[in-house]
Amino acid sequence: LLLAATINALLRGKSADLRHRVWFAAITATAAIGAFALFPRALPATITFQVATSAVPLAIRPTSSWLGTLRYLWLLGAALCCLRLMAGIAVIAWWTRFAQHKVTMPLTWGFFRPRVLLPTSAADWPEFRRDVAMRHESAHIQRLDWICQIVASAVTSIFWFQPLLWVALHRIRIEAERAADDHVLESGVDAAAYAVELVAVARAASGRTPMTAVPMARVNQLEDRIRRILDPSTRRTPLGRAGKLVFTAVAFIASWGIGAATTAPYRVGPQSATSSPKVLRKIGWPTVAEDFGHAP
Repeated sequence: LLLAATINALLRGKSADLRHRVWFAAITATAAIGAFALFPRALPATITFQVATSAVPLAIRPTSSWLGTLRYLWLLGAALCCLRLMAGIAVIAWWTRFAQHKVTMPLTWGFFRPRVLLPTSAADWPEFRRDVAMRHESAHIQRLDWICQIVASAVTSIFWFQPLLWVALHRIRIEAERAADDHVLESGVDAAAYAVELVAVARAASGRTPMTAVPMARVNQLEDRIRRILDPSTRRTPLGRAGKLVFTAVAFIASWGIGAATTAPYRVGPQSATSSPKVLRKIGWPTVAEDFGHAP
């Protein structure tokens, strides 16, 4: 995650699409590391040191009770965060079927059949406002932003104790909106006119939109987005098909490699007869002679 933050700092002048992919790759890499940690490869029950001609089995003791308490606290926090995530999805599903009047801003959601929800007031909107709203939400669907956001939210919910994951999730939401803005502007929409409509949509919205939705405009991100929309020097072109394939391959290999390397089991091989006592003393373990009260 720190590496992703550093890379994105270097990519400040690049497109939001690329920065979004870097953050999402960092979250998936964190998930891979967590998966290796939760389901480690089997370790041997004992570690054997060869000292002279004798073998001393060293049993691995069970973890202490406070580690068990921490494990239960982690599970409790993960359960609460996952319930919060599922409740947010349930609210959006309820709005879609039974309470569309609660939708006050264009938003999209959905796995297999993505949907765009418009507020009931959209019937009175100017045609241009409806057009840019649909372009913006369609960009989210094409980019799979809602799915990426849910995956990132699920990983963050499981590993809720990692603060950098919450930062990464926040940045993913910001970069997704910026990338959708870039898509609208790349389609030929005038930047100033689009900024005006974006402000109008945000002003007309009331209430809170669940974090599990991908809305057109969140008030706390609006000022920065408007500034970026009106900046003619901003790079807006997303990665091409070849660039996406290369980036995905590199991110997958890096995620798997980091996950495997950071959780590789620690194994100790046999030591020579002359060096073993010195090694054991250095790390604070008694030698065979010391164990029987005959320290050399």
